Amino acid sequence: MQLDGTMPTNCPPEKVVELLSDPAALRLMVPEGCLVGAKTGDTIAFNIQRKVGPINLKMAGDLTVTKKPDAEGYTMELNAGHLIAGRASVLLDLIPQPASSGQAALNWTGRLEAHGLTSRLIEERGAQVGTILRNLFDRLRLQAEAQA
Repeated sequence: MQLDGTMPTNCPPEKVVELLSDPAALRLMVPEGCLVGAKTGDTIAFNIQRKVGPINLKMAGDLTVTKKPDAEGYTMELNAGHLIAGRASVLLDLIPQPASSGQAALNWTGRLEAHGLTSRLIEERGAQVGTILRNLFDRLRLQAEAQA
């Protein structure tokens, strides 16, 4: 599934990305059922617990945000898996758009891939995936603007 979006911001878009790499900030902003763990290097551990119909789904995963070495922007990689439910991965390019071209923005483009039961759940609720991602970035933006 293709994931694309843009989010205008009144602060430097790099500040939004910085909060995405901060476990304490993420704990305040992730949806109910998501537990943000410790950070080791560039990687943050997390657990997701969701009840979908009769299924109580628990998935462990990790989130890594890294600065691209030869280009402007960042890469966000999220991986989660469960022995029975399958696995999901999100790979996004995060591209800050400076304010010099108007209002600053954070643009993203990438893909979500899922296998097993997770794939079926995402197919059924595909429209919600983009909304969940946008809501997370909006909460991060509001926090970053409040700190600016």
